[in-house]
Amino acid sequence: MWKALAIFILANALVFNSGQKKDGANLAQQNAENHNAPATLTPVVNNKTATPENQSARPESPHWYQRPEWWLCIFAVPSLGLIWWQAKATANAAKAALLNAQAVINAERPWIIVEFEDITGVPSTIHTTLLKGVNKGRTPAKMIEGHSTHEIGPVGFRPPDDYTAPFVAPNQNLTVQGDWFPIWPLSPEALITPAERYGGVNPTFLYVYGRILYWGTFEDPQIKPYETRWCFIYNPHTRSLGRAPGTYAQNT
Repeated sequence: MWKALAIFILANALVFNSGQKKDGANLAQQNAENHNAPATLTPVVNNKTATPENQSARPESPHWYQRPEWWLCIFAVPSLGLIWWQAKATANAAKAALLNAQAVINAERPWIIVEFEDITGVPSTIHTTLLKGVNKGRTPAKMIEGHSTHEIGPVGFRPPDDYTAPFVAPNQNLTVQGDWFPIWPLSPEALITPAERYGGVNPTFLYVYGRILYWGTFEDPQIKPYETRWCFIYNPHTRSLGRAPGTYAQNT
């Protein structure tokens, strides 16, 4: 479309220049003819110049509205506006189509969400929690790698972006919709000290975090895989895990 616009503007410029050159050539030819024409004696009667009524007047240059190149320029203005409007409408339609396609992809892709639950049959004195990954999406997921670990940190602790703490991969090759796989069972009480359990002036807490990289079944392996990151904080008073605030945990 921009190429057609450039051709249109160039054509108008050529027509305008040719009209200017043609008018200049006619005017120069007319001046040369007037210069080479023999002088004509005009009779004077009673101190008055005798001018015949049938003497032809000198031709004048045409008005601007009689030149076709000016009309081309006038018509070019709304044409340019129409081309600009069409280009903008096309760009908006392409953007809307891209957003619609992305929404469809997000609706059909797999979503691995990490959850935790208490393991039944374990005595309450040994509080054990199982971390597991659940596919909440509509298509199967194929895990590439997974890492999970724990760390003692202050309030507002944020896990590092890159670390290595692999856990055992699930037995199944694909995790279908609603299916899940274990990540690792942990006993938070066995991972903290009495000082961390009862707090103090500068209390610290147990954080359990990790990340999983996985593919969908229809994605190109050359594209960046999906990633799930999580971070839980342990409350020693209620003996329970909860999602830690911050920007680390996300699903992409």
